[in-house]
Amino acid sequence: MKWTIREAFEEDAEVLSALGAETFTGTFGHFYSRENLDKFLTKGHSVEVYRKLARDPESGVWIAENESGKGVGYAVAG
Repeated sequence: MKWTIREAFEEDAEVLSALGAETFTGTFGHFYSRENLDKFLTKGHSVEVYRKLARDPESGVWIAENESGKGVGYAVAG
């Protein structure tokens, strides 16, 4: 399977938010109550969080996509 990694933009925020919530929940979700997990995801992985990161010149955001263009991973640095 071929993967593409590219810079992410504001219009990718919904996909990034979903990926962030999915990967965090899959890795760490069992440590949290549902209520606290929902609060954390709202604060740290909302669509607006990723929009701001994509606009921030001090941050870098990249998205990995499969051959059909579906987001399958991401990275943030800043």
